[in-house]
Amino acid sequence: MSQAGENWTPRTGPGSRNWYSVASSSDGTKLVGVVRNGFIYTSNDSGVTWTPRTGPVSRSWNSVASSADGTKLVACVFNGSIWTSSNSGSNWTERSGAGTRDWYSVASSSDGTKLVAVDYANYIHTSIDSGVTWTQQNGSGTRTWYSVASSSDGTKLVGVVRNGFIYTSNDSGVTWTPQTGAGSRNWYSVASSSDGTKLVACVYNGSIWTSSDSGSNWTEQTGAGTRNWYSVASSADGTKLVAVVFGGYIYTSNDSGVTWIQQNSSGSRNWSSVASSANGNKLVGVVGNGGYIYTSTATETDTTTPTCCTKSQQTRAISAGDWIRLRRLQGARHYLTTVSNGTDINVPTIPQTPYNPALLIPRNTGSSRIRRTTGDYISFIGSRAEEFK
Repeated sequence: MSQAGENWTPRTGPGSRNWYSVASSSDGTKLVGVVRNGFIYTSNDSGVTWTPRTGPVSRSWNSVASSADGTKLVACVFNGSIWTSSNSGSNWTERSGAGTRDWYSVASSSDGTKLVAVDYANYIHTSIDSGVTWTQQNGSGTRTWYSVASSSDGTKLVGVVRNGFIYTSNDSGVTWTPQTGAGSRNWYSVASSSDGTKLVACVYNGSIWTSSDSGSNWTEQTGAGTRNWYSVASSADGTKLVAVVFGGYIYTSNDSGVTWIQQNSSGSRNWSSVASSANGNKLVGVVGNGGYIYTSTATETDTTTPTCCTKSQQTRAISAGDWIRLRRLQGARHYLTTVSNGTDINVPTIPQTPYNPALLIPRNTGSSRIRRTTGDYISFIGSRAEEFK
């Protein structure tokens, strides 16, 4: 079993580009990524294949967000407009009512109806109708807003200011409270659990900070180190976190940010954005300045109880065919593990070659020898301690 983040696969199909932001549906199947001075790309198979969405033409896309089911998307353009899609990115609509601004970050409620967007060095704007109309929230103040995140119902919002403070809202963005406990820092990215209680924020050339009370109090997680943290993402329950370093590695946490693991398989790259599925088992990261999209998926072992066995027999379950092979192995004199095709061979008198004692397991009875793979040998060793029906 491997956890998400341990192994990363480059998705070279959409090409090496200046990827700037990425978002995921809750199940991690539908993904969307934007290219700075390029196009929007979508995937419906967890990042295996990608489709360029050329309808909105090439723009300075800066951020993208997705509804839980991946159908409603919102993307923003720096020195441009906000765009929305209601069919997983196949078609896009420019929301000119929001105005041409230096849009820097967007976030969405789980149903895609409540949206929030930040205008760099200006105000925060919100929408309650999937982006059709927008309201400037004067209570946010004019600040160098850099990133924003939302709870699943769109009620609890959190925004970070570059060279400023973290701000939170409990009324869908109408009023904002500066959370000065974390200090004035070079905040770059922020993410939220689905209920808005667990938050994670990162500082460029600084630390990762977490909160378990909707931003009222913050803890610096120094174990992750001082790095050029660029983007963070969270699972729905806030326990599984992922953070990327611009000019460094990807880091993951399974305990709400208390401890972090450097994922060397990700490689040291100019990571610009990262996203997570709701359960944290599917991750996607993008590289800026001429890089690729990378995906990582957890692989799980089947832990269901075998129906064939009593409680004492639940260590291993096998198919009928494997059971027959194991019965034959019990009468074999030797067990050879060097052949890759796994063919059973009965040789009454002539030993198999190569005859390497380290790879042969002697048996006390029988005159034949059966040649099997290493994986089957592991199953065989396990079977000797079991009772099968």
